[in-house]
Amino acid sequence: MATQQQYHLMKGIALENECISIPDAEAGKFIRDISCAAVEMLKAENQSFYQIKYPENLRSHIVELAQLCPPTNREQNQNYTIPELGIKNLLEKIGNFYHDVVGTLGGQLQIEVDRGKSANRSNPEIVNACNTIIKSFDVAPWVEERKLGDVYTKREINIKGHGAIDMMARMTNNAFAESAITARSTQQFQDLFKGVEFSPTQKASAVQIKKIYDSLIHRAVTISREVEQSPGLKIIATSPQGQQIEIIGLAEKKHPNLFDDRKLDITVVKNKSPYKQSQNKWITILPKGVAIAIGPVFDADGKPKLQSNGQQQTKHLGYISEACLQQFQGSLKQFSQFRNLTKEAIPGFAPSQVKAAFTQVREYAIAIRESIPDLEKEAVAAAMWQVSTASKEDAERGFKKTSAVFAIFGEELVGRLGKLQFTEFAVVGTHKTSNEHLGRKWVGEKVECHIEQLPDPANPTHNKRWLVAENNKLGVFRSESAQLPIGTSFTAKITSPPSASVIITSTQGNKLKVGQMKKYAFAEREWNGEDGVITIKIAGSSKAFIPIAFVDDKPLGVVDKESFKLLSERLNVRSIKIDGFKFQGVLESAPATIANIKVDPETIRYPQVWTREEALVREKKIKANEKVSVRTEIPTTDTTKTEPVKREEWEKKMLKLAFACLKKNPANAGEEMQTATFGDGKYRVIYHTPSEMLRIVDEKSDRGTLYKVQRGKAIQVCGFTEDEKPNFEQSKVELYKHLGKSAPKGLLLE
Repeated sequence: MATQQQYHLMKGIALENECISIPDAEAGKFIRDISCAAVEMLKAENQSFYQIKYPENLRSHIVELAQLCPPTNREQNQNYTIPELGIKNLLEKIGNFYHDVVGTLGGQLQIEVDRGKSANRSNPEIVNACNTIIKSFDVAPWVEERKLGDVYTKREINIKGHGAIDMMARMTNNAFAESAITARSTQQFQDLFKGVEFSPTQKASAVQIKKIYDSLIHRAVTISREVEQSPGLKIIATSPQGQQIEIIGLAEKKHPNLFDDRKLDITVVKNKSPYKQSQNKWITILPKGVAIAIGPVFDADGKPKLQSNGQQQTKHLGYISEACLQQFQGSLKQFSQFRNLTKEAIPGFAPSQVKAAFTQVREYAIAIRESIPDLEKEAVAAAMWQVSTASKEDAERGFKKTSAVFAIFGEELVGRLGKLQFTEFAVVGTHKTSNEHLGRKWVGEKVECHIEQLPDPANPTHNKRWLVAENNKLGVFRSESAQLPIGTSFTAKITSPPSASVIITSTQGNKLKVGQMKKYAFAEREWNGEDGVITIKIAGSSKAFIPIAFVDDKPLGVVDKESFKLLSERLNVRSIKIDGFKFQGVLESAPATIANIKVDPETIRYPQVWTREEALVREKKIKANEKVSVRTEIPTTDTTKTEPVKREEWEKKMLKLAFACLKKNPANAGEEMQTATFGDGKYRVIYHTPSEMLRIVDEKSDRGTLYKVQRGKAIQVCGFTEDEKPNFEQSKVELYKHLGKSAPKGLLLE
């Protein structure tokens, strides 16, 4: 009880300090909130159960403050202003009110402190009155939160006020926000023991050890939660129909008729206490008795005690347990009544039992570690780590899936942290237009890379960690993949895996996608627009058939399900049998969807200032002291018209030839991303139609992007040698071979 009074005293002092600390701009709202809270304080005097009686010196303050509460009528409320008495004087009055509350409650606390040397006891009526006042309006949530384990480990402390402690907490929050360590999914650390081998027997042993450890710690956590939520005795109340209600918190409420021989009649009401609401939503009340499952109170002769208005007295009995609430599945309503309940008192767990349960967990971890030979410890640790990081965490468990391996193999884990273990990654989305290296096949080039936080191409309102190679975006990391911090730079080798599928375009412009190529004749081949005769053959039975595409009578791969469906529909209309169907087509390997990254750990450079990851994309706001350059010139002409970009003759000829080859490739019909080879197969052009961005890469060697330009803009990249440029001016024969004299629409000449 003394501890609870101490909390209330701290909150009362915080409210008193708020009256002299609050900024002028917020003072009006503060006064309105306090005055409306005073209205609720007066309502507590007339509640049907547990009525509050205020000391007269405090009640006079409450009545005066309640008169300042704005009217509930919206039109009147909009025109409501603070009376002429003035905000400063009102704040002084409110400060004096809370000063008196703190003084009154402090006196009661001193009586409790002196219990050992005095027969005096605190007055519950006065204590409850002061508690009701302080709980009606709260500006100091830090009083409870300062001892919570997740504060400044997982989150900031909650602050509402402007006092000295709030100022310190706000500064600490800012520091925490800048340098807080963000926990990442354990799946991202699966490769921590990469290279450490273990046998099936060692893995089976690790699984069994983890299973026993998890059961022990689960039991300890369950006992701990029960002691925290419902210490001491509890009652199981059973209705005539057999429905059971578990009532906890009996020691806190101390109902006088709790253990007599009467059956229970209880009423359930909603718990409005800000301190218990998160744990127990509903409380129970007994008629003639005092309880939080509200129930009746009886006198020494067994007769019902009555209130001054003639109604039966009630008192809180205890809280409805969380497990019991789950059984009701939301059907429990305010003022629900249960009659003629039999009761059974059950002893709850004690704090000493919690300590014993966790001691058993610790002793098991020590014993298991000592039982494993030193030469096998790392292998068993690696096996347990693999099992523990194979899936995502379950927040409901109350403990981490890696708890066992950390408890038993802490030394082995620390031993893996001496050097960077995560040196091999894969980034995805390299086949999408967001890849600024699109069309480039990586063959182990060693390039400079860094990590940036940028919008996710699949969901532009969310951020992803991007791998940027040679200052151009390549791909994003999977959520379950190991990831280096934002701003990290390093040197890495990049490799594109073989394409997993081929797009075949018929002479009519129809497309057929073929995959699962690793099983067939062209597993390692890259297709770059070669012509071929395609034959569709059906393998397997009629119930489980497999459509296979053949190129020049050699199996290429399995036809994609959707492509096969469309082809079947077209052939059925023409009454053509699909098995054995042949057509002429152009084959292009689809871009690889991933790129494999191998980091040189000696080149890792971590950022000096770490960037905290933000899930959502936020617009950059200009700071108050940030200088912004503003153009003051007044344009004399229409600035929407841009001057044509002047291009050299070789560049014009090269662009004509590139677009001619794009137009000739039937696979580009209607596609946003178009590609083709030209210059006797030396170069590959890639054209993104929505952005009108054109890129040319070296098809024969690993020089990467040789040319990059966007319509109406100057060259962004030009890697052609002086010997190569004149060759484009002499390429009229190849140009006429492809297009004659016509040029495609949207030619990037000006």
